[in-house]
Amino acid sequence: MYDVDLESIPRYNYAGTREIKMLKEIIILSRNILFGQIHYNKVKINNEADLQLHFSYILKSVGDLFEFGLRDHLRIHLEAPFRSEKTLPKSESNRSKIDIVLEWISGSTNTVTTCAIELKYFLWEGLREPQNRYSVFCDLANLEEYIRYCPSYSDDSYLNPWTFQMGYFLVGTDNPHYVNQKSYSKETQDFDFRHNTTYKAGTTLTYHTRNKQPKTLSLANNYHFLWQRVGDFYYMDHFF
Repeated sequence: MYDVDLESIPRYNYAGTREIKMLKEIIILSRNILFGQIHYNKVKINNEADLQLHFSYILKSVGDLFEFGLRDHLRIHLEAPFRSEKTLPKSESNRSKIDIVLEWISGSTNTVTTCAIELKYFLWEGLREPQNRYSVFCDLANLEEYIRYCPSYSDDSYLNPWTFQMGYFLVGTDNPHYVNQKSYSKETQDFDFRHNTTYKAGTTLTYHTRNKQPKTLSLANNYHFLWQRVGDFYYMDHFF
């Protein structure tokens, strides 16, 4: 005779994941959706603003699916102000704007986990290729600084309300010059993130401009640059 007590059936219990791991899962899934839509011509990215708005929309949509508790919530901030204790290479001041800030609020642990995201997008028609390569390394330097130190300041317009636990960088282009160019000019060859190249932490890079003094920059982390092709475009990303 068949007789099964319902209490003997295992109960589902969602244990959840650590907040940092969850944010990374949200970013990876959102990136894959973004790439899929680009590959199948669901969306067309014309500039960095397009990339910022479309990626942030996907991040919010995916983040909503991870809100299991009533008090779980993913907040997204665009062009979030940041103020550093030192001069940042991107703005050449101690102030900057972060493209996207993710703020995961966990109702079960009463914690807030944040991620800073910087984006770059270069089209073939752009005329600033050497400057663009320099700006990529500036964004990497900024992300390192966001995570390293995030104090609060009395200047309300540039108050830093977050302590960043992680960062993410994403760059896209239709120009293979950034991806597999055989060589760069002597003046800008230091700023190299071609496919499968590396950067060693602490290495000083010098950007020689025509009309100004050379600009130098170094990063605190090691990097291994890996591109992938998405339709007719190329994308590279990196987690911090």
